[in-house]
Amino acid sequence: MTTKEKLKKYHDWIFKCSAYQMALNIIGIDKQTVAPSAGAAYRDERSAYLAGELFSLETDPETVKLLKELKDDPEVDAEDKRAIELYYKRAMDTLCIPKDEYVAFKKLCDESFDAWILAKSKADYSIFEPYLKKVIESQKKLYGYRDSDKSIYNQMLDDYEPGMNVEKYDEFFEALKERLVPLI
Repeated sequence: MTTKEKLKKYHDWIFKCSAYQMALNIIGIDKQTVAPSAGAAYRDERSAYLAGELFSLETDPETVKLLKELKDDPEVDAEDKRAIELYYKRAMDTLCIPKDEYVAFKKLCDESFDAWILAKSKADYSIFEPYLKKVIESQKKLYGYRDSDKSIYNQMLDDYEPGMNVEKYDEFFEALKERLVPLI
């Protein structure tokens, strides 16, 4: 397969993934705005299913192989190459997670959002507290599947700000503190 054919396949994959992501985003926005709370369980189950389908697309072995080939292909332009590198990293980080656990986590996140909305409306944090604990424990479990020598916290920092870790942030905030404290 030529690079052009591989890129076509990659762009088709991106389109399909973005369609699932768009559907999930719309459901999420509806949930936060106009969707009736009585339909939360129904909606959460379907959202988790869609998240599972997206998970399958993103971790498909054929797609991961394609991403690796394109990542290492010198004919791929810089913009596509960077996006491909990020998708490949995400796939490699996600491949080790069992799909059923990923889907359960997504469902838990939706349920905890429902609990958060209810807790806010009743000004009662205790409604949300058990969900928060479950989300944190589930997140730790998912990160635990990764083959990484980094702490879970450093893995999370690297996911949200590639290349960053506790030491770099400590150094940054210490420098910031040195300059800001005298001004304040």
